[in-house]
Amino acid sequence: MRPPAPPGGEGGQTGGEGGRAAEGASLNPLLLLAVAWAALLAAAPLLARLACRLLGLVKPNFRGERIPAAVGITFLIVAAATYGLLSRSRGYLADVAPLFLLVSVGFGLLGLIDDGWGSRDVGGFRGHVGALLRGRPTTGGVKLLGGGALALVAGWLLHGGPGIAMLLDAGLIALAANTLNLLDVRPGRALFGFALLALPTLLVVAVTGSLLGGVLLGAAAAAAALEAVPDARGRAMMGDTGSNLLGATAGLAAAVELPVWARVVALLVLLALNLAAERVSLSKVIERTPWLAAIDRRLGVR
Repeated sequence: MRPPAPPGGEGGQTGGEGGRAAEGASLNPLLLLAVAWAALLAAAPLLARLACRLLGLVKPNFRGERIPAAVGITFLIVAAATYGLLSRSRGYLADVAPLFLLVSVGFGLLGLIDDGWGSRDVGGFRGHVGALLRGRPTTGGVKLLGGGALALVAGWLLHGGPGIAMLLDAGLIALAANTLNLLDVRPGRALFGFALLALPTLLVVAVTGSLLGGVLLGAAAAAAALEAVPDARGRAMMGDTGSNLLGATAGLAAAVELPVWARVVALLVLLALNLAAERVSLSKVIERTPWLAAIDRRLGVR
């Protein structure tokens, strides 16, 4: 006896076509998301430069040329859209993406405040804290205190409460952000610093096959790649908006993916760099050290 035909008509042909149609329909949202993200990557640098003009963030670079001075807005746009969308996904990725949204957008906006209204008359941790104690707060001080608070909140949410691990990761996030700020005085330096900060996390991702750090850090890396050439050629400055955001995002990715011992080592290295920068100019150290100067010259125009 011939078996009954599947629902939908003549034999299995219609069912097969329906299955293929359903599969195609299920792929369409993913395709649309990919196209939308590609369009966002294409539009973000243009929007960033428009924002720089509207906010008056066109300033002289180290050679006296007037260029957009906060194209880190590119990273801010990409991070806000990407991490906001991933926050609505499922699984552990959806649990951690809001942290990346908080840290990237929060640190980026603090940097933007400093880019727009900050003064370079006061610098360094001691300078900003001293100005605050004298009753003359600076935008750099606001960035310092706000970044510390954001890092503590991120550490708290990451570990579900206070503790040594929370303080470790909060310190890692805050110091990573400030380290890139210290480097962002010549073309290419801060992006190179971001690559170095991201490298341990990417190695762990490659060994363990974890998509979490790769996806979340990859969004920031893709945004950074958009501005790599203009930054290296001295045609745009990413400003504190960019260095603050990229450093904090790399620090958070390390907090999520690296084992405790690696995070402790990273924290100590970053702490040493920040303490050294309070006493000596990192630029002068780079210029006076032949092998560092050789690397530095390859990062961008000098």
